[in-house]
Amino acid sequence: MTAQIPNVLNFVAIFPPGLIARLATEQLECHARESPDAKIPLISKVYYSKRRAAEITQFSTGSRMTPFQTIGIVHSCFKEKFGIPRQPRMIPEATGVLKLLDLPEMRDAVRGLEEFSHLWVIYIFHGHKNVLGPEPADWKSLIRPPRLGGTKKVGVFASRSPHRPNPIGISAVKLDRIDLAATGGIELHLSGLDLLDQTPVIDIKPYVSYADSIPEAETSWATDPPRQLPVEFSPEALSECERIAREEIPGFNQLVKKMIALDPRPAFQAQRGAQGPQTAEQSYAARIHHFDVHWTLQQSQGQEALGNERCRVTRILAL
Repeated sequence: MTAQIPNVLNFVAIFPPGLIARLATEQLECHARESPDAKIPLISKVYYSKRRAAEITQFSTGSRMTPFQTIGIVHSCFKEKFGIPRQPRMIPEATGVLKLLDLPEMRDAVRGLEEFSHLWVIYIFHGHKNVLGPEPADWKSLIRPPRLGGTKKVGVFASRSPHRPNPIGISAVKLDRIDLAATGGIELHLSGLDLLDQTPVIDIKPYVSYADSIPEAETSWATDPPRQLPVEFSPEALSECERIAREEIPGFNQLVKKMIALDPRPAFQAQRGAQGPQTAEQSYAARIHHFDVHWTLQQSQGQEALGNERCRVTRILAL
């Protein structure tokens, strides 16, 4: 009988770079000793079974290794990075489901959670370069926030950039309902998402307003909400959007409109468009749910160009 290797998404470990190669070798050797017939999956980072993770956890001044058990996976309306809002709760119609691992402990773990309206979701930025590779994730100490036009640099710790030394994110989202009877594991239905589909989650915590809300907080260059672009629809795109919202996905038309209005382009691209021809038109597309949304953006040249963009949704194509 062939031994089963634990699902690679169940346990993820974050290590000092120098430990990765040694620990990967130890883990493969451990599987070889315990299960000679096991087929070792081709994995690029080190994952552990629950028992093995407990054995090798180390906390010392010389080296520190902390295995994290993923508790579930997010099934999001955003199927690719382009189009995801840069902050949570910017688009209430952006929905998804956090599918918890199918473990008996999970029913007790979510007891009482239904009494909270919002959650903190703590997760791994799995879609960025090298996050699941053999080397440490790519990151830079200085980044260019889109809110500063993509020209001014700030330290990564003074930003919300996903390109960080440890690729961990945190988002406050709305908890719409909990489905305890869902097949294959409990489902938490969420809205206001800014998460890529298949995001691994390592923890959730209830949002507690008396402690988490800080009205007097100073937020430097991120004080005001981002500007929004005007969005219009071609007759064909409007008809299809309304049909999808009516028959398949409630709020789909507002999801599309707000996603485009928030201007998902990289900031440098918006600046470059403003320096192009007198009136430049660019075409874009993003995958939302199981649809490809196509739109054009017309932008005038000159100093005021960034205030004169016009967006037009042209096509909605089912995948």
